[in-house]
Amino acid sequence: RILLEDARFDVNHQDHRGRTPIHLAAAQGHEEMVRLLLEDQRVDFNILDHQRKSPLQLAALAGHEEIVRIFLEQDGVDLYTKPN
Repeated sequence: RILLEDARFDVNHQDHRGRTPIHLAAAQGHEEMVRLLLEDQRVDFNILDHQRKSPLQLAALAGHEEIVRIFLEQDGVDLYTKPN
């Protein structure tokens, strides 16, 4: 939460696999963190990692149904990106 309050913090920073904080939270099933990140308008929840997977796709692949529902409730969610 503290980092999100710092305007200098890049909420969409990608690691060596192209994953952002929301990718990691979604893939690991951290529902509260996903919700917190989605409150920040700077977060790009459609951003793709280096395997062309979105946070939504990672949550679905890991079986995190509630996180999938959270993403599906977001305006502008991209349902049509195909992973590699």
